[in-house]
Amino acid sequence: MFFEYNLPKAMPSYVDDSNRATFNAVLKRISERMDKLEHALDLSGLSGEVFSVALEKVFDTNAEIHPIDSMTAEDIASLAELMSDGVTAEPRLEWPNAEVIVDTAFVGRKEWEMLRMLGMGGSDAAVVMGISPYNSRAMLYHSKCGTKFPKQDAPDPGKEYIFEYGHRMEDMVINQFCKRNGCTRVRETRMFRKKGYPFITANIDAIVRFPTEELAVFEAKTTVEFNRDKWANHSCPPHYVPQCNQYMCVLDDPRIKRTFIGCIYGNTQNDFQSGVVLRDSEYEEDMIYAESSFWKDNVLAGVEPEMSDNSEVNVQLVDKKIGYADKSTKNKPIPLSANFLPNIEKYLEVRDQRRLMEKQVEAMKAQEDMLSLPIREALGENIKGTVETGQSTYIVSFNPVSRTKVDNDKLMTVYPEAYAACSETSAESYRTFSIKKCVPKK
Repeated sequence: MFFEYNLPKAMPSYVDDSNRATFNAVLKRISERMDKLEHALDLSGLSGEVFSVALEKVFDTNAEIHPIDSMTAEDIASLAELMSDGVTAEPRLEWPNAEVIVDTAFVGRKEWEMLRMLGMGGSDAAVVMGISPYNSRAMLYHSKCGTKFPKQDAPDPGKEYIFEYGHRMEDMVINQFCKRNGCTRVRETRMFRKKGYPFITANIDAIVRFPTEELAVFEAKTTVEFNRDKWANHSCPPHYVPQCNQYMCVLDDPRIKRTFIGCIYGNTQNDFQSGVVLRDSEYEEDMIYAESSFWKDNVLAGVEPEMSDNSEVNVQLVDKKIGYADKSTKNKPIPLSANFLPNIEKYLEVRDQRRLMEKQVEAMKAQEDMLSLPIREALGENIKGTVETGQSTYIVSFNPVSRTKVDNDKLMTVYPEAYAACSETSAESYRTFSIKKCVPKK
């Protein structure tokens, strides 16, 4: 069966019940879609690989409604035959030690996000191992349980753009690596799970084959110029290492001994770096133990893990839990337990230390400005200057910076319709926290 899938019949019990209707509808829809694709493949007379590549061209993973769901198997077969002209594809590889969950080439993005609740993917591994700079075990626990918080994340066009950009750039990253290393890409779009550990999953970007016939996993990334040093000397940021290990762990195949990870960080052919992570059986054992403990002791047991050391992520989680502020209570303080006194006193102590250090930084910045004044005058209208010492050269820059300032008051008064069309006020962007000690007057 080319479009094999192994999905549960109904939403797992550990997922928040508020997701039940949507989750079950997604499982049913994907199962029916895979069955229909398999039937259409039989009717088409095409190889599974050519059929899949041809049909993937017209399947939009970002679409809310997928036209393929309303088509008959006969219509899908005809469309695949029409789109297959000139399409070539080598046979895909099979992985005896891994189980297929579903072919994600024909799963919508929102559907895929829901399927991620079925286990822990490669990007979750760093979180469980405690080295993710962007997430915590507590936050991951709630994402796997589908917790509906009182305060939901507002749509973030910036994050949406980054996700979409990264997805669309995958092919370019993979192709650039193959071009540089003389290897070929073996298409792989299935989501797998590890035999014996169905909660450890892998959604692989590609398999690459070298001229020596060696196979390797490939993971594609994109970033910005600012992060290029993290990829220097064929290394990769530490929080990607567990992800690379997880893919090899799930496939558990003697043909796979390493994962290459490539990254594009600019818009020229030279803005590319790649690193490699070798398979490490001891690290895999540690990872399997950590993920097994997390899944059993937290997700299945319904126990939220302790907070991490990442204060930013912790604050985000607490804000989601407590929800939006009731503005009517602004002048109605509630009594809090005296048990909070150690936190309050330590908070005030740390705050005072921070303010003192900020003053010191401000004083040092003022000293920098004073020392720069005669040099600024000497530069005048010039942007750069140099000082030669015989052994080294100091380059002094005095760069102009332009800013665009919008007069919101004028815009609102003179062009009220334009202001209304271009502005949006959220119910609550964030809340500020402070503590003030009040001593009664004698």
